[in-house]
Amino acid sequence: MGNTAISLDAGGDIEFSDSANSSVKRRLIVDELHVGTGANLVKIKGNNGKIRQTNSSDTAEAIDLSLNDTDDLTEGSSNQYYTDARARGAISVSGDLSYNSTTGVISFTNDAGDIESVTAGTGLTGGGSSGAVTVSLSHLGIQSLVDPNDDRILFWDDSAGATGWLDAGTGISISGATMSVNMGAFSTSDLSEGTNQYYTVARANSAIDARVTKTFVDALNVDADTLDGINSSAFLRSNAADSHSGTITPSSDNSIDLGSNSLRYNEVYAVTFRGTATSAQYADLAENYLGDAKYEVGTVVEFGGTAEVTASSKESSPAVAGVVSTDPAYLMNAGLEGDNIVTVALRGRVPCKVYGPVRKGDVLIASEKPGLAKAAPFRGYQTPAACIIGKAISEHSGMAEGVVEILV
Repeated sequence: MGNTAISLDAGGDIEFSDSANSSVKRRLIVDELHVGTGANLVKIKGNNGKIRQTNSSDTAEAIDLSLNDTDDLTEGSSNQYYTDARARGAISVSGDLSYNSTTGVISFTNDAGDIESVTAGTGLTGGGSSGAVTVSLSHLGIQSLVDPNDDRILFWDDSAGATGWLDAGTGISISGATMSVNMGAFSTSDLSEGTNQYYTVARANSAIDARVTKTFVDALNVDADTLDGINSSAFLRSNAADSHSGTITPSSDNSIDLGSNSLRYNEVYAVTFRGTATSAQYADLAENYLGDAKYEVGTVVEFGGTAEVTASSKESSPAVAGVVSTDPAYLMNAGLEGDNIVTVALRGRVPCKVYGPVRKGDVLIASEKPGLAKAAPFRGYQTPAACIIGKAISEHSGMAEGVVEILV
């Protein structure tokens, strides 16, 4: 038809256009296009913007494309044809694989050899040297064990070829991952005698007889000949200085002496003495008090001042406490601590500072001189008892200060 082109527009109409002039177009609108006759009739019609093929009975049938192949299609830009070169170029490998993109062959480059057989080791069953091989865990008999309901150790009994629970023996306990041993559950009877032998009386006596000889005892500064004659009632007969770390007790109560009238110990030191004293070296009973200053022996003190006692300062003071002692026969409150400890004689014989004349038997009271006593007027017949310090045992003459022995 010369320069005329035939096409189908968007509405399904056949359009004729002049190829020399694209602005000149003609359309041929038909409902159906019939090709062939009779049984070979094929109807081609538009259906929703698509070409539909039916037979003479208007039954839809597939369009036979067997007369065409991909060579009849022009390749587009998106869905391209398959080629070996394109497929091989899309493949890549790594690791122990190599790839030839020209031939398309993939090779394994780390061939360590084929597995020829599998052997089941201890605790395993199965294995083999051909085909599919299976290896199973035999559990070493664990599946047959009964829960001991306690912490136990699992062990393998090689002679029995099975596992079992290790029972904790005497003195052994297991808690979680910790095993403990209680030595209190054992005694020497549970031990076999080795190089370090058991103690027996016979062995001990034999060792003593071999070591404690006369020469050995003499080296301790003890006369072994004398020691042989001492019985069990003897006490501390060593000629050397002795020391001990235990309690020394007699074999029976109130039956053994320490020293004698003719052989006495010089000084005995102790913290606490419990017993009966039949005599005393010194003459007064005293007690410690806190003073407001340090006072000389014989000073008369009274209750008052900034501490517990102070020097008397008022004549015939009823607050008088006593006289500062020298060496009391018995001292009470000996553990008292402080800056000025004053030992006050409460009873007994002590020296006392006085002022003025004093005769034997005079009743002594506090004077107006601080810390000094004086004879009470009228021989003390009118002196209140609370004001009496004591009675003079010795005398002092003159009006000056002096010291007399008194009985508190």
